[in-house]
Amino acid sequence: MALELCKDLLESTKEVFNENNPRMIDTMESLANIFAIAGRHEQALELEEKVLKYRRENFGEENYATVCSMSDMALILMKFDDRLDEALMLAEKTLE
Repeated sequence: MALELCKDLLESTKEVFNENNPRMIDTMESLANIFAIAGRHEQALELEEKVLKYRRENFGEENYATVCSMSDMALILMKFDDRLDEALMLAEKTLE
């Protein structure tokens, strides 16, 4: 139910805002988190990559929202056996 509501919200948000709008980014992050909780890690990763890219480009590496996205990305990457090293490096970077 929550997943479907978030998908609907994402589609509605796309109709109003472009993909680089902060509200769109926040909606994408919410859906990425729900995908991750639901075990849909590929979809979570795809959205979180977009969110992190946007936040790095617009807010920089030191921004709180960017660091939170890095942490979320690290948690998602831990679900992929072949990306554990990347997950660890990203998680460590959030502590700097």
